[in-house]
Amino acid sequence: NGNKYLTYVPGDVDSYSVVSESTADSSSLSSADSSSNIDTVSSTADSFVPSSEKSEDKNSDDENSDNNSSEEENTNPFITADIGSPGYATVPNSASVKYLGRTVLSNDVLWCSMSGTGAEFEFTGKNLEITIAGDSSVSDVYNHRARIGIFVNGERAVDEMISSSRQSFKVIKSDNEATYNVKIIKLSESEMSSFGIVSIDCDDGEQIVPSSQSGRKIEFIGDSITCGYGIDDGNPNSSFSTATRTFAHLTAEHFGADYNVFAMSGYGILSGYTSNPSQINTQPLIPSYYSTLGCSDSSFSGSRPQDIQWDFSSFQPDAVVI
Repeated sequence: NGNKYLTYVPGDVDSYSVVSESTADSSSLSSADSSSNIDTVSSTADSFVPSSEKSEDKNSDDENSDNNSSEEENTNPFITADIGSPGYATVPNSASVKYLGRTVLSNDVLWCSMSGTGAEFEFTGKNLEITIAGDSSVSDVYNHRARIGIFVNGERAVDEMISSSRQSFKVIKSDNEATYNVKIIKLSESEMSSFGIVSIDCDDGEQIVPSSQSGRKIEFIGDSITCGYGIDDGNPNSSFSTATRTFAHLTAEHFGADYNVFAMSGYGILSGYTSNPSQINTQPLIPSYYSTLGCSDSSFSGSRPQDIQWDFSSFQPDAVVI
């Protein structure tokens, strides 16, 4: 469909280069840049891919790239170099996924900033790989990077801090075809970082369709309690957040509702965080950013979330919790 394709770099099944359709031919296979910064990470349980399959040595790409025949280059089930070859990359748009929370599709990448944002879909097949993009926070300190979770049939298969501009996750690898519910969710807050869903890759003939919309919709507006600040750690100064363990997520899940969160630690409506109860802090306020995608110190595609206006018609809640 004119989208970009992942092309195998000979010598290492975990190294990829992205080429456009116009250059996706046999010559691109031999000339693909093996220094791609796409990492492959994965996780556990049943048909989920164990992390031991993560490639450890990417230096062998250059050494082996000239020693592989074109026949060997086309054996990887996740990649494609031409239309009609096994495997394809799916753009995460409304035709393939259900959007979770405030997201924006920019240059075929679905960007997510607020806690709990992401995408959900139903996958029928044997092999599934998801490629994620990092924003400018990848060069920042570890705790400021975006933390994501990928869930398969309700089980967390991936829990990762995004540390490079591209990272790929082998989420499902099975000998038997089955149907899976897959969710990609931003676990951390928007203040420091965002992440993007670049592509959802599977074998030729396998199916990816959006999960069903719920008949109930709830919006949650709040601060650190709503986005789960420190919920994974007994240390009150911990910045780790887990959106899927918050009261907002659990309440929506209990009622079978789709939900939207607009929350940031320390941000209030009349006053932000203050150690003096008699002093009002008017700097970190939700109303200053509520009409936008979110608020972050980091940027993607040349913009920060607060630079992007939110389309309120795309999510009309039945209830709002403040």
